[in-house]
Amino acid sequence: MLLVLLTAGAGTGAWFLLGLGRGQTLWSLPYSGGSPDRQNYLSTWFTDKAVVRAQTDGISALDPASGRRLWGTPVPGEGTVVCASSSVASEGVAVLAFGETGSCSTVFALDLATGEVLWDMPVETLDEPPSLAVSGKAVVVNDKQAYLLADGSEAWAAKELPTDDGCTTGTFTGGAQLVRSYGCATKVDEFGAPSALRYTVSEIDPATGKARWEYVAKREDTSPDPLESHGEVLSTSPVVAREATGAYRILSDGGKPRGLVGIEGGRKLGQDAAFLGGSPSPAVAAHEGTLVVEQRHKNDEAVDGYDMDSGDKLWSTGPSSDVRYDLVQGAEEGLIATKEANGTFDLGDTDPFSLVAFDPETGDEDEMQDFDGVGDTLGVWNAAYLHEGGLFLASVSNKGSIGALEDIGALGEDHDSSLVAFEL
Repeated sequence: MLLVLLTAGAGTGAWFLLGLGRGQTLWSLPYSGGSPDRQNYLSTWFTDKAVVRAQTDGISALDPASGRRLWGTPVPGEGTVVCASSSVASEGVAVLAFGETGSCSTVFALDLATGEVLWDMPVETLDEPPSLAVSGKAVVVNDKQAYLLADGSEAWAAKELPTDDGCTTGTFTGGAQLVRSYGCATKVDEFGAPSALRYTVSEIDPATGKARWEYVAKREDTSPDPLESHGEVLSTSPVVAREATGAYRILSDGGKPRGLVGIEGGRKLGQDAAFLGGSPSPAVAAHEGTLVVEQRHKNDEAVDGYDMDSGDKLWSTGPSSDVRYDLVQGAEEGLIATKEANGTFDLGDTDPFSLVAFDPETGDEDEMQDFDGVGDTLGVWNAAYLHEGGLFLASVSNKGSIGALEDIGALGEDHDSSLVAFEL
């Protein structure tokens, strides 16, 4: 049996077919706006009435049950594309950036209830998309200046750090808390570059820019990466911050140190494509005293569980090259992930795909739902969300977006969906 639905992007609508399986497919949103090579952001938010999805040509609000388009907002610029966004929204406002191809030079705020562009402003054009750290009533742009979400007025400037003394400029990460991290050199090499850093992590009041607490790492990072401008803070609830080479510190809400977690792969945690500056990593979750981290190491993948107080590893699903897990966003009642066989390289529509819940203490899996008809409708990497009885999969890439995998025949021919909704 096939379900036929009229879906729409920011532009015109399109008829799209998906098979009905054990987990029923409700609707899908096709890609729109040209090459998805430039879409390296998650950009999926929920309101009380809609699921809002950004694509390169604009933003659409859809009814979660039917996929009916409620409103659409094109990119606010001639010949431009949406080139970045924060995965976090606050006060009903999302912050994104647009620019011409190869440039990401303007930030704008979007009212998620109406689709109205509240404000936009030019920002310094860097070699990478601007950092957008959204928390409370403010957004910190490029780790320098905070602006009010409501009207774009300047709220406060980031406290300057003694960079001449070997300190990094510092990074801000948004979410449930606004967290700043910076490192200062404790050792330098023969060329005067930092060869070891000691990090300071702070919770920042979004309204004033003042630190509510500070934590100074107890260990040095002996492998600082001068080319990596983000990644020191992986999560802001709980706070999980880089402390040393391949190790992250879990902090209490008041900044008190908890467990030290050694994470294979170090700073490059999760998918780089979905881990833009200012946003917490989608590869970290916590529940009932267990911190869960997705691991990516070459072709092997795993989900590891750690005790948040001791930092000890409790369990692991791998490593494996045959199964891929992606943690579900918005799963407040447990540790939930999607599970796809051969999900990294083989996206055939016969691949098993299911939703599983992990026992926090043992890692034992409980299959909640399995699905048919997923496969080639999705891209190389997908972010999963639970919302009011539905599962939503947002893809960060589709056909033509990963040339190297296409060349070796690792991708199927059709990866057409930007967002797919399933009834649980």
